[in-house]
Amino acid sequence: MKRSLTFFVCAGLLAIGSCSTDSDSNEYDSVWRPFAQTAWKLSGSPAEGFKATTGGFSFTASIADTGTYTYTFIPDIYVVSNMTTASGATLSFRSAIVNGRDTLTMAAGGTQYHTFGALSGAVRTKGADSVLSAPITFAGDASASLALSVNPDACSREVRFVVTVSWVPFTGGATVGALPKSKKLTVEFTDIEMRVTGIDLQSE
Repeated sequence: MKRSLTFFVCAGLLAIGSCSTDSDSNEYDSVWRPFAQTAWKLSGSPAEGFKATTGGFSFTASIADTGTYTYTFIPDIYVVSNMTTASGATLSFRSAIVNGRDTLTMAAGGTQYHTFGALSGAVRTKGADSVLSAPITFAGDASASLALSVNPDACSREVRFVVTVSWVPFTGGATVGALPKSKKLTVEFTDIEMRVTGIDLQSE
């Protein structure tokens, strides 16, 4: 029996690939990437200067030495309407604080480099049952590839990035002049890609 793949298209659709097949196979792979016109829902701490980009997003975090700041970003993505299960799924991306390194002049002579912010967070998905998956954590300025849940439709309804920027005090010794007590840090997420493999579909 011929099978087909039906998408409800949201603002975040870039390229999915074939939406139907001329064979009897009912397994598909799909790839989603954000682009500059993707709509994002923001919540949590105020994200200044948010910008959707091709492959990700960027924003400014205004942080102080008094705490931790958490931001949530949810892109509009496609929905696979007749997906029943899949054999695997991954979400990959790169995250970084791109302007955070300060050069500190030391009282004993010389200089030291220090970044007053640290980046960490989690990725969560929401399936057809509207239940959020357990957080899959990431940390640091690095690339990540995270395995997602593949319960029926779990990878096609919602993915959210929960991003934490924490103040990191300098403990490297006495400096010339007072240390800053607040910073504006630019955070970038790039190369975001969600892959779902071996999607099994209900027949129309």
